[in-house]
Amino acid sequence: MRLPLARSVKLIEQAQLEKKRETYYQWWLARYPLYTEENYETFDDFYDKLNPEKVEYDNRSKDEIMEELLGK
Repeated sequence: MRLPLARSVKLIEQAQLEKKRETYYQWWLARYPLYTEENYETFDDFYDKLNPEKVEYDNRSKDEIMEELLGK
């Protein structure tokens, strides 16, 4: 079976993401007995804390952004 290169890369990235998520789940499970009612966090909260969303900045000048917004 032959896959296009782009599809192969997406599958590899997905496998790496799943492997990382599995590792983080094992970490969360190791911490689970230490949680109390006050400091308990769900796995999703734990995962989000380890993987914050990436912020992309717009490097254009203020004038370029204003031109786009005003439709000039």
